[in-house]
Amino acid sequence: MSLGECFICKIPTDLLCPKCERYFCLSHSSLFNKRYCAECGPNCSLGVESAIITSEDGKEITGKKIKLIGEGWPDQLEKIQSLTDEVLGEKILEYKNLLKEVVRLRDTFLITVSAMENEYIGRKAKKVRGSGQLAGIKFTPSVDEKPSKPTASAEDKAIANLAKSLNIDIVKARLIFAKLKGKAS
Repeated sequence: MSLGECFICKIPTDLLCPKCERYFCLSHSSLFNKRYCAECGPNCSLGVESAIITSEDGKEITGKKIKLIGEGWPDQLEKIQSLTDEVLGEKILEYKNLLKEVVRLRDTFLITVSAMENEYIGRKAKKVRGSGQLAGIKFTPSVDEKPSKPTASAEDKAIANLAKSLNIDIVKARLIFAKLKGKAS
């Protein structure tokens, strides 16, 4: 068995992609088939299209139809059918863990984007206040002016957006936001 270097990270490996004939390590193998490198693995994806669907009671409704797209799906489905019970059980756990990771990453990105938007809004507000202009209009505070009604701060808006996007109550959103803000400082 010959030994080569992974074409991406250059670590020694004996895995050779049968499609492109390049060496690759397990970290750079296809998610769907470990025999192929990440670039040559089956091209699998989902397509969603609107379609007229007939329900069980015979009514026609417009719904979403999931369509398997890509050359890799027939190959992937054939492999699933050929797995032993033990391997199938392991694969189910592996994919459930991958799915949990995807959900965790999604939540992390939602929180991060919300914190970034809050920071961006806060910076823009500081620039507007600092320049004495509000939407292109000169602002000259007067001593005789009554204090304006308090408005929601950029931080409050970001927390509200976070609560809405994660479908959690405002108290939990404030806690998450405070933790993120502490990490960013």
